[in-house]
Formats: sequence, C-alpha cells, structure tokens
Amino acid sequence: VKPYDYEFSEFLLYQNSVYKEAGKNKECLEHLEKYEKQICDQVSIMEVKGLKDKAEKYYRQLIDRNPSNVNYYTGLVKVLELSTDEMITNLYSDCIEKYKYSHAPKILRLQVTSGDTFKQYAGDYIKHALRRGTPPLFLNIRPLLKDEAKAKLLEELVLDYKRNLKEHGKLSQDDENKEPPTTYLWTLFFLAQYYDHFRKLDIAIQFVKEALDHTPTLIEAYTLEGKIYKHAHNLQLAAKLMDEARSLDTADRYINSKSAKYQLKVDDIDKAEETCAMFTREGVSAIDNLNEMQCMWFQTECAASFLRQGKIGEALKKCHEIDKHFTDIIEDQFDFHTYCMRKMTLKAYISMLRMEDILRSHPFYFKSASLAIQCYVSLHDNPITETEEDTEVNSDGLNAKELKKLKSKQRRAKKKAELKEEKKVDSKETNDKKKVDENSEPKIDPKKLVQISDPLDQAIKFLRPLQNWSSQRIDTHLYAFDIYYRKGKFLLMLQSLKRARNIDSQNPQLHINIVKFALAFAAKADLNNAVSQVIETELKVQLEGMKLSDFNANFMERNKKSIAHQCAGAEALNILNPSATDDVIKLCCSLSYDRIERDLPTCIKTYANLQNGVFGKVSESVMEDYRKRCSQLFPLATVFQDNQTAQKTNEVVSSLSELSVK
Repeated sequence: VKPYDYEFSEFLLYQNSVYKEAGKNKECLEHLEKYEKQICDQVSIMEVKGLKDKAEKYYRQLIDRNPSNVNYYTGLVKVLELSTDEMITNLYSDCIEKYKYSHAPKILRLQVTSGDTFKQYAGDYIKHALRRGTPPLFLNIRPLLKDEAKAKLLEELVLDYKRNLKEHGKLSQDDENKEPPTTYLWTLFFLAQYYDHFRKLDIAIQFVKEALDHTPTLIEAYTLEGKIYKHAHNLQLAAKLMDEARSLDTADRYINSKSAKYQLKVDDIDKAEETCAMFTREGVSAIDNLNEMQCMWFQTECAASFLRQGKIGEALKKCHEIDKHFTDIIEDQFDFHTYCMRKMTLKAYISMLRMEDILRSHPFYFKSASLAIQCYVSLHDNPITETEEDTEVNSDGLNAKELKKLKSKQRRAKKKAELKEEKKVDSKETNDKKKVDENSEPKIDPKKLVQISDPLDQAIKFLRPLQNWSSQRIDTHLYAFDIYYRKGKFLLMLQSLKRARNIDSQNPQLHINIVKFALAFAAKADLNNAVSQVIETELKVQLEGMKLSDFNANFMERNKKSIAHQCAGAEALNILNPSATDDVIKLCCSLSYDRIERDLPTCIKTYANLQNGVFGKVSESVMEDYRKRCSQLFPLATVFQDNQTAQKTNEVVSSLSELSVK
C-alpha cells in the first residue's frame, strides 16, 4: 500500500463504519487499531476512538481541532460521567476560557444554568454580541425561550440594557466607557425580534420603528418590520417593506428572493417574476429559468398563490413541475455510480444512496404534494368544465348584459396574455443557443390537468409518497382521510384515523374527522359484515367508549383553554346537531383565552368559516360583532379592518411605493 493511498483509506473507513452501524463497537475498535496507520482521515480516527471507555483524551483533541462542534462537547460530558449541572457548567466554563471565540460552549452553558447564574452568563454573552453588532444573536438564543423563566429573565435583562443606554449611554451603570450608537441600535433590533417571537406585535412594531428612526438605512430592520407585519397578517404592507429592503441593496440575492416570496404571498406573481428576473438568465423568462434551475421555493409559493386565486390548473402545473424535479434528482444519481466506485469514496456514496431513498421526505415535496392534494380534492368537490375553466371572477348577482360584458372582458384578457406568452417564447427561441431536444417531454398543460375524470385517484399518487416518507406528520393522515372519505373507503378512513391518533390524539381536525367518520358509518347500511365488525370495534376505541355527543363534550372540556380545539368542537357540534346554532356560535366566537395574541391564524380561519357557513347559518350581525372584537385584538390584521382603517393601510402602502433611498 502506498504511504498516502486515499482510495484504500476510504475503503477501510467504510469497512469500519459497517461495524459501528451494526453496534459491534469492540470489532470496530479492533479494526481501527489494526489499520490505523493506513487511514488518512485523522478526524474519523479520533471520532471512532471516542467509543472507548476512557476516551476523554480523544474528545479533547477533537475539540482542539474544531471548537464549534456541539457533539464533541456533549460527548466529552458523557465520557466524563458528569452527573450535576454544576459539574457540567464548570466544564463548559473551562472550555470558554480556553476557546474564547467559540460560540458552542457559551450556548451549552446557558442551557444547563438557571436563575442568577443564568442571568450573569446570559448578560456576558448578550453584551458581547450587542457591542459587536451581531444580527443572528436572537436566533442563537431562541432555543432558550422554551423555558418561560429564562425567557422572562432575558426580557428583563435586555430591557434594562435599553434603559441604561438611553439614560447613561452604557449597557450597565457600572461600565466605565460609553457604548457606540450601534449598540443601542442592535438592542432595539433584539427586542423587536423577542416580542415578535411571542407575537406581541404592537410592541415589536414600536421597537423596530425606533430602530429605523435611529438608522433609516438598516436593511435588517426593514426585513424584520416586513416579517412582523406578515405575522400580523398585513401582507400588502409586509411585501412593500420587503421590497423597500431590496431596493437598499439590489445586489443582494437573498433579499431579492425574500422580496419575491412576499410578493407571491399577496398573489402578485407578475411582480415576483420581475423581481427574480434581476438575477436570472437574460433572454429567457424568469419563470422558465427558475423551473430549469429547480428553484422549488419559488414554485411552491407560486402554486399556493394560484390555489388561493382559484387557478387550479396553474397550481397543479407547478406541483407537477416540482414532482418532476424530484424524479430527475433520483434519475441523476446514476451518473455518480461509476464515479464513486472508481474513486472508492464509499462512505459518501452510501450517504448519497440513503439520501435518495428518503428524498421525497423533503419539506419542499411535502408542501407541493399537499397543495396538489388540496387542488384535486377541490376539483372533485367543484369540477371545472371547459366553459368554466377561464372564469376567474364570481358572476353571482350579475344580469345578462353585465355577464356578457364580463365574459368579453375575460376573453380579451386571455388573448392579451396568450400574445404576451408567445412573445416570451419567441424571445427564448431567438436568444437561446441550445436547440430544443426533439425527444424532450411535452410541456405540462394546465387545461388538461383540470379536465380529468378521476381527481381523487390523481390525489392518491401524491399521497402515497407522503405515507411512505412523511408518515410521522399528522397532516399526511388528515389528507388521506379527506380523500378516502370522499371515495367511501371505510377501512382506509379508519387506518388514517388510527395513524393520526398515534401522532396526536387531541388534534382539532382529527376530532372533526372522527365525528364525520362515525356518522358516515352509521348511515352506511350495505357494508360487509366482517368490515362492519372491525369498524365497530375500532370505533369504540376512537370514541373512548362514549357516545358521539359525550365524546365531543369531553373533548371540549379537556381542551377548554384552546381556541382551536373549542372551534373544532363547535364545528363537530354543528355536524351532530345543526339546530344547536346558538351553542355553536357561543363556542366559536368566544375570545376569552390566555395568550390569544398567538392565535391569529385560528381567528382568521374561524371568521372565514363563519362566512362560509361551516358553523351553520350565521347572521350578519354576529359576523360583524366577531370582526370588531378581533380587530381590537389584532388591529394590524387587514382581514378584520373596517373600510376606513383599510383605506389608511392602503395609503401607507402607496406611500412606501414612492419612497426612494437618498
């Protein structure tokens, strides 16, 4: 063997990893001792030696090489058998003293301390970051906010810093030197992020506006303000603020992408395409180039936007394009087989194969598949005929003359859009030097995607990968129930309910599905006897041995502090007893809950359900009363604003459009 035979070294490391994965630590260590001199990767050698009983030396060597690896510190704690938080804290303090510029031991020490000790260490950490102007400071300490006591201490600490800076120009009154103005700026920025995290949006807005008054050109402050308004469900203003941040640095690809994403959230697809076109290839439309580059975040947001607009065909087109990206990635792996075998990079090769095995568990695929399922379920409930396909405006309440005028306007708009698309295609053909492959797959036609006879069967094609690779997510089984409920497949419905119940037995939508399933089964008289017996037995488990009405009442009593669960109980009550309108409205319209400021999405959904008749027939006065009470709780949310407030918001948005950076 050559002195530095990397190929043979990779082979030995792979052989060693097989022992390790099989749990044969003794054989793994013996193999390493035998071939250690022939292995080039010293880090891998020390990581394997960490399996030994007395491995402190090797973990300390690993930390010396990479002081930012959290796993090395936790491994050192394990081999030293440190049993108390005080002992672990002392170890991390020694590491901080030795590795002064390492971030990992400082955060780990904050995780194991509490009370005044935590406050002291957190103060040292935050002070250093504020002085240096570290924008990711909040992201670094965000995991600590799960502990309410630590979250309260951090709030008091930073508010105290703000007060001292404003009054004395120092973070602490005991400090000798005054702080530069940027320290106050980043303190405001941190507080805005903190209150946004806990959805105290009115306070967060105050701090971020003060930060912008302090430094009007801080891009991070504009992006944060846009994020806060997004959480407040004021999407138009959020998109304008993000676009303002983009205009401050037009060479920043990240801010450009963020701006485009927010524009898609307000369904301004043309504007988002123009924004992305600043960084795409010239001579090709941005949409085509982003598809070619497999830019899946853009396509998923486009699909969601089209779905909100009711353009089911366009939404499905984007979902199918994303599905094709994943298929292409799987097929492209064959290019690496011979290369990896020839280079003998076996560990990397096996890692790639394992990644390919679970590729469709990626969040991008889950989101696109979820959107596709929603589209196909919508097509099943409301089929689109060829004449209805291009109708995108509600024609209810229009007389014959107005309807004729509307359709004429739509035909002109469609023709104009087709001419625009033809110009894009012509431009692409003239500027693109590569000839189109005659064997290339035909383009996906949105019209054909909506003109299908089996939308639920098409939905199942997207559902199966989710069941295989995202079975740990409850939404997978809720989607499965929606499909099989419409197909009348009782055993598959039951399977979906059982799987969902194993993940979260108190999920609001699952509760509604159990009620719907029990009623559907009671109304079904022609089921096979064996199937009926199985369902009856399992249904008792699902209902916990109670009657449906008692099951629903027990669910609401068990979750009486949650607005989402109370609304689910109200919807179930309306299904069970449509005449109990007063009780249903009382349940779903109540807003007397703790931390209601964090339930804005639920309130928006409830308001939409009131308008759509999900809770039965509801009077206009009830809906208006609910809107007014919500507008007091969530004054920034446009969905609850009256006409006068909405007009003021539009004026703010318009004024932002006219801003220019001097």
